[in-house]
Amino acid sequence: MDNAIAKLIELKIAGAGDYRTEQYKGVLQQDLAATLKSNMDCKLAVFNTLVSKMLGWTPPKSETIRRNILIGKLYQEYILSHDGLSPALLAGTEPVSADWMNKRLEQMGEAWRVRVKGTQYEILSVNNP
Repeated sequence: MDNAIAKLIELKIAGAGDYRTEQYKGVLQQDLAATLKSNMDCKLAVFNTLVSKMLGWTPPKSETIRRNILIGKLYQEYILSHDGLSPALLAGTEPVSADWMNKRLEQMGEAWRVRVKGTQYEILSVNNP
């Protein structure tokens, strides 16, 4: 195609048009997002392994992450469903009562509960009150 355009230019043929080419090396454009995510996941796994071996630290397990996210969602639910809340509770520096949290966890069928320890929640199994 490049030769054809060069010949047209030599013949001084004028016209309006748009000539574009797209070339990809390695990954197809439609697979780029998945490839980048896979690459980042791999880098994170290598990083966590190095940190674990060098510092003795292990990243949180997925169940711990799920529980912490659920505690955050229940905290937001409490804020949205109650009036007359303290500024500390609204700022997130005061915990919601463990009784309310545990009632909601039971309603949701969760097999764990919380206990307030300072300004944090301690996660307990149902058999460990």
